[in-house]
Amino acid sequence: MNPACTLLGTRLPDMEGLAVLEQLIPIPTPTVAVVMLVDVADDHIGPLAIKRGAQDYLTKSRLEPDDSVG
Repeated sequence: MNPACTLLGTRLPDMEGLAVLEQLIPIPTPTVAVVMLVDVADDHIGPLAIKRGAQDYLTKSRLEPDDSVG
């Protein structure tokens, strides 16, 4: 079973999330959406992630239970 969506944080232990995104996007997986999870302090990264191939972004502190649906 392939995932329909990948949630990717901006701050990872070994690498920045945008660097991971740049490695994921060239892989031919059109059915997997990449959504960046950003901190309020890093809210500027969301639009940048979309420009680099993410489908959307969510700001962690502003998440509501229904945000993950759909």
